[in-house]
Amino acid sequence: MASYILRYRRVAPARKMEYWEPSFATYAVLFILAAIVFIVTQSCNKLTRPRVPLAVPSSVNQRWSVDFISDQLANGRRFRVFNVDDDFSRECLLQVVDFSIGGERLARELDLLAMTRTLPKKIVLDNGPELTSKAMFFWSKRTGV
Repeated sequence: MASYILRYRRVAPARKMEYWEPSFATYAVLFILAAIVFIVTQSCNKLTRPRVPLAVPSSVNQRWSVDFISDQLANGRRFRVFNVDDDFSRECLLQVVDFSIGGERLARELDLLAMTRTLPKKIVLDNGPELTSKAMFFWSKRTGV
């Protein structure tokens, strides 16, 4: 019986083979039980790490946050915005808008930003493909950030 409960819609053909027509509520309960089993087995495999809160910056240019935002034009074409924010002053230092932004372009834009402001001690970012590229790795090695 448990092998039949992979998806909600797959339960009905399995039950019709036994010549029994359950109600919608029975399907719902079976699906919920299958989902609970799936959630329990998935959560057992996760690696648990202690969460360490970030220290609050005490001055400007101590820590920057970097992230992407994406949106869609009226014709359906997607564009991305690269944002660099100072965590202490909550000031947006840089915004780059384009349809495609690669790692080399990010390194070049951060170099241009470094001409007007001093680079921070830390940059907080996620694991996006642009931010984990070789160009960004070599930029961080070269600048010491």
